[in-house]
Amino acid sequence: MAAPAIVEGSAVVIPTAGTGTDTVIRPEYNGAYMFTSIRDDSAPEQYEWHIKLNPGQYLVQHDEAHIQVMAKTGAEAWLISANHARDATGETVPTSVEIIGGSDIVFKIPHRNHGFVYPISAGEAYETSYAVVTADLQEEEVEEEGIIEVEEENDEEGPEPDGVEPYPSGTQLTDSQAAYLVHGGRFAHPAVVPAPRPRNQNTIESLLYRSKCGPTCGKWNAKVYNATILTRIESDPYQTPVSTWWEGGTEIHAKVDQDLSWSFLIWPTTWNCGTTGPSKVLYGSQEHLTAYAHYTIESWVGARTYPKEVNLTLFAWVYPNGFQQRHVNMHWSGQPADHTCPRVAAEY
Repeated sequence: MAAPAIVEGSAVVIPTAGTGTDTVIRPEYNGAYMFTSIRDDSAPEQYEWHIKLNPGQYLVQHDEAHIQVMAKTGAEAWLISANHARDATGETVPTSVEIIGGSDIVFKIPHRNHGFVYPISAGEAYETSYAVVTADLQEEEVEEEGIIEVEEENDEEGPEPDGVEPYPSGTQLTDSQAAYLVHGGRFAHPAVVPAPRPRNQNTIESLLYRSKCGPTCGKWNAKVYNATILTRIESDPYQTPVSTWWEGGTEIHAKVDQDLSWSFLIWPTTWNCGTTGPSKVLYGSQEHLTAYAHYTIESWVGARTYPKEVNLTLFAWVYPNGFQQRHVNMHWSGQPADHTCPRVAAEY
């Protein structure tokens, strides 16, 4: 394998990383983007990866294009997606990703004997905004394999309750049990939203979705979602992003989901939602789109006349490359003057 080289100050290219292939790694705002450029039909049609999981995490196959990484609590921690691939003429090349055992996965791209024009830009791809991702390149040559190392997001966790964790019942809560129920936990509930898809030759569309859970996502799950995001890309082998913006007329939605059994102990309120800051961001600008929503999560303490509550602001940052990242403020005070939600995103 030839030595890696930095190209145009924005990507690392590893020539002849495998038979008939070059590997390209480009840093992203919240991880790394890695894909293989297939030069000819001598290149493999399958690429195996080992996912280095945290203790208690495990993989679940959602469909042929997505694998969910599950936290030990059963909540979805992040998502692995089979990236789009195209040949030299722009023709779509089918891709899929599959669990082959334990934490080993295989990316498949059947490119032979289908009339595709080389080179083909294809990705062993993953998307995550709930974890820090490191692409770990080993010194020795490992044929057709790679390693993705994951650390869970270090969210602020709520207090532990006194004694046994509260469960839905007619009993009164202690002060610490109520504080436990309203405070955010460390997990999000990304669900599985549709993967980004081409709108036309140079534009990709994706849907907004970020969330913040309580001690578990069943107790409460605040989310901001729905809006369509458009990302323009260059027609080069690396599909370099140019800009990202809110689609005209698209709406920001927000709500709090919870299992019905917890609705007697926990009362969520969604105050408002919307967008702030720029409505279009350019690649390299160090800016991002921002969607937000305000919530209050309450739980009553025994027979007292006041609730234990947390005021929560959930932000979704969308970077010029289309990647989404969650930010949370659990300490705002007062009530928003504006109670509008859903709301049309700002247009540029």
